[in-house]
Amino acid sequence: MSDFDNPYAAPQSDSAPPAPPSAAPHVESAGLWRDSKLMVVRIGQVSGIPQRCVKCNTPDDCERMSLRLPYHHPIYFLFLLLTPFGYFQARRAVCVYYNIPLWVCKQHRFWYSFGTFCGGMILAWPFIFLFGGGLFIGIYDRLSGPLSHSAAPATLVIGAVIWAAWCILYFLLGRLTPVKKCHRNRVWLSRISSDYLAALPPLPKDLI
Repeated sequence: MSDFDNPYAAPQSDSAPPAPPSAAPHVESAGLWRDSKLMVVRIGQVSGIPQRCVKCNTPDDCERMSLRLPYHHPIYFLFLLLTPFGYFQARRAVCVYYNIPLWVCKQHRFWYSFGTFCGGMILAWPFIFLFGGGLFIGIYDRLSGPLSHSAAPATLVIGAVIWAAWCILYFLLGRLTPVKKCHRNRVWLSRISSDYLAALPPLPKDLI
């Protein structure tokens, strides 16, 4: 006799029991994690990037950009204490560049473009200053006579101050999300919106 005909059988539900939930995919499949105040990106294998600005977390007017982010060992910053211009020359030789696709809003795209322009002016300004300064002195000599001896040091100071301003603007704006660390095929990025980071899974301990 079947259970249906057995008056002593336990009652059964008409619906089948729910299937056990499938195991969640490993977090590494996404290629994005948070590590304290840094965002960890797996190079070349990022999927499901949130369509929000990494700087302010806004979803409005965002475009995906392939950011070319430089990285070198922090010890090379000692060149700044010796000769700032020498640092930027050495930086070109020792930097490793990572192409990271991220979403950036219109406002931060503008400031990033301006900061990149400032980075170019860091190397170009000494030549522009020497050529422009020489041209100005030549024209001034023809029109008003030779410059006074005190004018030359003041001109050099002005040129140095302008060059320092290019450097500061580049470090503040041109490095949208500076690379703080790299290990194997992962990079750690800073200056990421805290709200943006909150939506990312934590970095697994086996990947630290």
